[in-house]
Amino acid sequence: MNPPLDDPPPSDASKAGAPAPLRAVIDTQLLLDWLVFDEPASAAWVQALSASRLRWLASPWMQQECERTLRRSMLQRWSPDPQRVAQAWSRWAEMLPEPSPQPRLRCRDPDDQAFIDLALACRADVLLTRDRDLLVLRKRAAALGLWIGRPDQHPTLQPGTPP
Repeated sequence: MNPPLDDPPPSDASKAGAPAPLRAVIDTQLLLDWLVFDEPASAAWVQALSASRLRWLASPWMQQECERTLRRSMLQRWSPDPQRVAQAWSRWAEMLPEPSPQPRLRCRDPDDQAFIDLALACRADVLLTRDRDLLVLRKRAAALGLWIGRPDQHPTLQPGTPP
């Protein structure tokens, strides 16, 4: 059974007195930067993920969207490895049920709406993105308790940030 969206499961880090990990929704562009393009800019947030300082929250739709994107002809010159991507999803993504649509914030791009809806429904701390259609929602999302931005803009996800 999946945990209720409004009630985050307790983390092992918070039990040990360490700060709770950031609860993050991560958009497809950033996942491709990490898993296909091996972008150095991904290193800090991926390190936070592997050190349990970041929890990746996702939905089945997001996983399907990532898989669809991998099949696009424009990505084939990078030879994406579907097995690597599937392993990352299996290992790191905390799958949550699809949320009901959230009328609080509307994104111009209907494909990006799922990211904002899940982030608000599960009370994520951050929505990591470099997508302009999501970034324009930054101020309105902040009023709802959600930080939206690029990982390198977040104070605890910058390179060299201690655990």
